[in-house]
Amino acid sequence: MLKGNWSVNITSKDRYEFTGITDFAVDHLKQQGIKKPTIIDVGCSLGIAMRKTAEIMKMSEFYPYTIGIDASKNVRSKAEKNLDRFINRDVLDIDDQEGTADVVICSKAAIYVLGTRRAAIIRKCASFLKDNGILITDVDCYQARTFRENAYRFLKFLWYQVPSDKCFKQGITNIHREYARRANTTIKEDVFKKTKHEAMSYVDDIIEGWEKRSPRWKQWWRFRILMLGLAYSS
Repeated sequence: MLKGNWSVNITSKDRYEFTGITDFAVDHLKQQGIKKPTIIDVGCSLGIAMRKTAEIMKMSEFYPYTIGIDASKNVRSKAEKNLDRFINRDVLDIDDQEGTADVVICSKAAIYVLGTRRAAIIRKCASFLKDNGILITDVDCYQARTFRENAYRFLKFLWYQVPSDKCFKQGITNIHREYARRANTTIKEDVFKKTKHEAMSYVDDIIEGWEKRSPRWKQWWRFRILMLGLAYSS
């Protein structure tokens, strides 16, 4: 059983930029005219992606107050340096952030979990939002895909792993950045935003999607979560 001491899965500092999360957040702040937003990052890990997003926002004269939430004890020392505030607890145990955030980010944090927990996490994220806030996430509602759809997604993923001419547009020294941007294209397509009301309604979609899955599929999903947990435990 995980005790909050799992190894750190370090993600790129550019992840939120390359997957469109930063764009969603900045566009929302511009529309609402919010110059000093509160942003909550659920499952923030070391907070490096949120720190880079904050830097980009400051270049556009937005000055966010960043709050990161992560239950892993191994990220605490660095997360506290990268964020204005770090909460080292399970997101479902937090009851003092209701209605405080202009933007909540939940990226990958509620993917490899069971349906009831995924729904609870999204409900909690929605509760953090102000009435005009938005949730930015990549959490699906367990929708089933046909073999053809899965094959298409896989081939598309492989295609974007191949460098294109645009990867060389700024010379060899910057190819790694442009390639990373290209490689994240398929991930970016799965990111979306929801208002507070839409996020609350989406909870029902998650529960319904989970209940429609077959017992055999749920058993396979539980096994997958178990294997992932063992891989990240210390």
